[in-house]
Amino acid sequence: ADKLNAKQASDFSLFYDSGRKILQDFNEIDNYLVDIGQLCHNCADISELEALYSYLEPDQVEIIRAFWASFSAERLSYEKQKFRELWISLPRVYAIFRDNLSKAGAMYSGMRNRSIYQMTRDGSLPLRFGTYIFVGFSVLNKCERGLFSYLRKAGRARFYWDADYYYISDKAQEAGLFMRGLL
Repeated sequence: ADKLNAKQASDFSLFYDSGRKILQDFNEIDNYLVDIGQLCHNCADISELEALYSYLEPDQVEIIRAFWASFSAERLSYEKQKFRELWISLPRVYAIFRDNLSKAGAMYSGMRNRSIYQMTRDGSLPLRFGTYIFVGFSVLNKCERGLFSYLRKAGRARFYWDADYYYISDKAQEAGLFMRGLL
C-alpha cells in the first residue's frame, strides 16, 4: 500500500480528532435525549447565541467570547460562517451516521441507550429476568433515569446506591437532592 504523505497524514489526524469529538457529542446527545435538530437550529445562528448570553452564567459567556476572540478580525466572519455551516449540517450527518450503523447492526453506547429508553416508552423492552439489580450508580443520564424508573415501576429492579444515607435522608442537605430524586 502507498504510504501517506505528510499532508494526507495531517488531514487524517485532523479528521480523526474532529470525528472523535463529534462522536462524543452524538453520544451525549443520545444519552440525554436531546433533539439534535432543535439543538443545531438554536446554535446555527451566531446572533441567536449572542442573544442567549442573558441566560448563561458570566463564565460561560466569557468562554464563548474567548472562542470568537481567538480568530483574527479578518477571519472572524469566515470562521462564524464555517461554524454556522457545521451546525446546519450536523443533524443530517447524525441521521446518516445512525442509519448506516443500524444497517450494519452496530451502535455506539448513546445510540443503544436511546433505543432502550424508547422501548421503555412504547412498552417493547423485553425483560428476560425477574429482577434487575443495580449497584453503585450515583450520576445518571436521562436514558438511564428512564430505564431505572421503568424497571422500578414494573417492580423488577433493586437499587443499591453509592451514596451516604445522611445526605439522602436529610432534605436540608443539597448534596442529596439528586439521589432523593432517584428514589
